[in-house]
Amino acid sequence: PGAFAPVEVDGQVLVDGGLVRNIGVDVARDLGAERLIVVNVGTPLMKRAEIGSLVNSADQMLRILNGQNVEASLATLSPQDVLIVPDLGALGSTDFANGHRWIAAAESATRRSARELAAYSVPPEEYAAWRAQQRLARAEPVPNRIEIDTSALRRVPPAAIATAVGPSPNDAEATVGALLVTDDFETVKGKVRSDERGTTLVLQPVEKPWGPDYLRAGLLLNTDFAGNSHFLVTVDHRATWLNQGGLEWRNRASFGQINALRSQLRLPFDTSRTWFVAAEAVAAERQRDVFQAGIDAARYQLRSESAALLAGRTLGAAGEFSLGFERGQDSSRLSIGTPVITPRTVTTGVFRAGLILDTLDSLDFPTHGTLLRSDLRIAAATLDSDVAYRRWSSEASAAFGGHNASLLFTARYETALHTELPLSQAFSTGGLFNLSGLSQEQLLADEIGFLRGIYRTRFLQGNTLLPDLYAGVSLELADIHRSYDPSAAHQIVAESVFLSAPSVLGPLYLGIGAASGGHGAIYFSLGRPWP
Repeated sequence: PGAFAPVEVDGQVLVDGGLVRNIGVDVARDLGAERLIVVNVGTPLMKRAEIGSLVNSADQMLRILNGQNVEASLATLSPQDVLIVPDLGALGSTDFANGHRWIAAAESATRRSARELAAYSVPPEEYAAWRAQQRLARAEPVPNRIEIDTSALRRVPPAAIATAVGPSPNDAEATVGALLVTDDFETVKGKVRSDERGTTLVLQPVEKPWGPDYLRAGLLLNTDFAGNSHFLVTVDHRATWLNQGGLEWRNRASFGQINALRSQLRLPFDTSRTWFVAAEAVAAERQRDVFQAGIDAARYQLRSESAALLAGRTLGAAGEFSLGFERGQDSSRLSIGTPVITPRTVTTGVFRAGLILDTLDSLDFPTHGTLLRSDLRIAAATLDSDVAYRRWSSEASAAFGGHNASLLFTARYETALHTELPLSQAFSTGGLFNLSGLSQEQLLADEIGFLRGIYRTRFLQGNTLLPDLYAGVSLELADIHRSYDPSAAHQIVAESVFLSAPSVLGPLYLGIGAASGGHGAIYFSLGRPWP
């Protein structure tokens, strides 16, 4: 419960029954079953010595509640029923990577119950005939056409469905994928209908019952145990289908290290919502430290307000491309320290273009897929801007491996294209996995080339609330030019060793980093804001 979203079936909202009816003996009897074969795969209670933390205590509570309803269900079994209890050892309900061990344990337990199960067996020839008929029944309904049933839709207009799947869909897998990629549907139901026209596969997209407005939040806490601690809370709001054209209203607020509010109205050009135009307004305030000779010399308060008009194209489920014009105001004010940079307030006119393509399988612990991100900003006097600069940033990542071990490679290049960036637009690096050993954003520059490799391996299986524990290492290389700190090296090598785990609050990291020049730091990080 909580891991699986509720599902609406025939007017009823169904949730996972782990805490109430983990083994549905009474449900099976209500459906007419006279004799039951019951398999109990409940997780046993932890021993006293294993309960040493708040997380383990909460996990033990879930096991107790689960076990109570399991015992109540098993107590209703009769001598005619068969109970099979596999010896699962330390296997937990989230240990998907060791599925082969579940199969072996289940087979062994079933064979121990062979005598009881023999009462339900049939002669080999009768079983073979039944299996042949079963295969025939499964192979018979081969659909020669596909229909989309939109009769149950309340928000999404049928025209949008027709555009998404095409006028005559003929590939079931591709059609289901095209429906789900719209992000409007929870699932797609299917049934086969046979008539004088042949066999038809009827697909019925089911809208998300928790829409059309969506709200989600993220949290990030980090420290280097040297006085540099930060927190960031983000809240996202998305209102969809405000009109039949697919108008959306997207809002994001952040608090803490960055205080910001972004609001965007996005209107598609077409019913497939491939092309769009958007109006956006942003107000943000943050602090940025400037280091000199490796020492935090000044802290500036940065503020910006802007409005933008954008046009773009979605690229399926992988990402989007956009370009447009932005008008705004940037200001910097010295808060603490030596004025190494002259504070100023400027009006900006900016042409901007952005691209993102993301096929990574996980945001926190990817094991396969790629990520490509690119952003271009050009401020010029011809756009009525007080400052002129060009800012281009591109990043590519690729992940390899599996659940037990993975590699993530990242290459990033950021440049001002021979111009000078204002403080608010300067590129930064420093912190865990971004030149580990340095403080967060310790180096500011107008040009940074960066390479990183992260290896992670699972060495301890956890529990429901803290599923797995990983150990890993990273190697990072940076080539830095036109740094705000003239004493900083141009080439820096850094590395880290770390422990990480996917927790209920987001990814958790505890790491030690070192960088060339004698820099070192210890890091703790928990959670993440929504990207």
